[in-house]
Amino acid sequence: MRGSPGTKSSASREFETFYYAFGGRGASPVAGTAAFAVPLHELRAVTLPSWRDIPQRAPDYWNFARPGEPNVVLELAQTITVTMIFGLRRSASRLGVRVAEPEKFHDAIANILHRTADSHT
Repeated sequence: MRGSPGTKSSASREFETFYYAFGGRGASPVAGTAAFAVPLHELRAVTLPSWRDIPQRAPDYWNFARPGEPNVVLELAQTITVTMIFGLRRSASRLGVRVAEPEKFHDAIANILHRTADSHT
């Protein structure tokens, strides 16, 4: 499974939502795949994990990069529930995802989180 990250923006607003589709070939949110969206204000942290940082089993973690390993872990402010293929539901506050350019993705999200934190102080 490959992830296909993206963001949504409008002419007046900068990136506000992180979209992730997974499953199937090409990983687009169509039949045979699943997807989730996380408002960026709900992100608490983004990390580039080593294999030691990736939990094998944890009640608050879900690896959306399966069967591969995630190269980015998103930590959320609160738990979300994702409806997967065949209606299966998963809840997590930490999400392991796989993106094409993890360092660029990490830097972009970290920059947005930093600016968001600065605007609230």
